[in-house]
Amino acid sequence: FFSSEKLMINLEMKKLADCFSSLSNELTRESDRGSVLLAVCWMDKQLTCLIQTFLIDPKGDQDTFLKTVNFSQKIQLAYRLGLIRDDTYSSLELYRRLRNEFAHLSSPLTFKTTSVKGRVLDIFRLNKKVLQSVHDVAPGHIFPSETKPNDEIEALCSLLGDRKVFDICAALTVAGLLLTSTQVEKLQ
Repeated sequence: FFSSEKLMINLEMKKLADCFSSLSNELTRESDRGSVLLAVCWMDKQLTCLIQTFLIDPKGDQDTFLKTVNFSQKIQLAYRLGLIRDDTYSSLELYRRLRNEFAHLSSPLTFKTTSVKGRVLDIFRLNKKVLQSVHDVAPGHIFPSETKPNDEIEALCSLLGDRKVFDICAALTVAGLLLTSTQVEKLQ
């Protein structure tokens, strides 16, 4: 028999895996620009949900506070409220900068662009522990069976491609924010 705690963990892992799978599949159908913009849009939405879940319900029937707060401010707020850790904060900041590059530069950007490749490598480095955990739980789901996240980062990016590494890390980030919002307790 499963304990109720073990069952909850299994259900949460299934929800996380389903979310990850759905998100990563959706991202692969997008252009490079579309992938970045869509992923960060999802992160913004999940960060909003996380903060709303934590904060006391507003007085009245309108919750307009978070509608006036931009993604950068939501990252700061979530961090200062203790809802995200340092590595998540740093990852979200890198995603935000990458989104801004893709959204505001008129020159064509791809995952082959040097600055984009650098940001993807930084995101990968920040999420290496998460990727290792996923690999341990479900080997072969993210990385080809002949590789592991603790292999040389550049070699993995070369094997999988910077775009695939971005899609994996972005989907895991969104799924992780979703999972966190199910575990946070509302302020009293």
